[in-house]
Amino acid sequence: MRNKRGAAVVTETSQPEESPAGKQRADPSTTTMYTPKDLEALRKAYKAALVGKEMAIKEAEKLKERMANMDASRVRISTRKTAMKKTTPRNLKMSFYAVEVEADEEGKEKQRESVNGRLRSIVDVTHDLEVAKMAGFRESMLKELRRAKKQDMEEICMEEGITYIKLNQAKADVAEIKASRNYAAWLKEKDKEPQDEDNADQQYATSNEDAGDE
Repeated sequence: MRNKRGAAVVTETSQPEESPAGKQRADPSTTTMYTPKDLEALRKAYKAALVGKEMAIKEAEKLKERMANMDASRVRISTRKTAMKKTTPRNLKMSFYAVEVEADEEGKEKQRESVNGRLRSIVDVTHDLEVAKMAGFRESMLKELRRAKKQDMEEICMEEGITYIKLNQAKADVAEIKASRNYAAWLKEKDKEPQDEDNADQQYATSNEDAGDE
């Protein structure tokens, strides 16, 4: 009996051994240890990932900007084509010809105006000269007739084929007639002057040619 009790006591106080299958396994995630070298590698990998992300974002922004520019260019080209369709095409050769013709006409018009201006100046000068010449002849005749008497003027009026009315009137009429006659003779001589100059030039040229032949 004693042995049985002692055995029972021993049995109650001893702890049963756990089977290997019942033991708890440790969690590898909580028990893993990283060395400083591993941490440095992880830090570099993270930094490289951030840099790659920034580059990808920048590249995406550039692509977006290029697409926007392409769309804007497409709109401008389309607008330009529409404007070109609306405008009437012009022949450049005909345009240049029209410009040349217009410029030529303007040049001719200016030349005509210049020639007309010179002609007007010549005519005005000639007219003034003729008027002055006629006035000079008239004044000269009046001086010659200043001392003429009534009888003298009656004879002169008869010679000129006019009627004597009064002394002063007769002097004025006779002076006008003789001045006109002298003026006509002056014009006749004046018209001959250019021909005489041309003949003189021709004679001078001929004499030079003869001298050269000798």
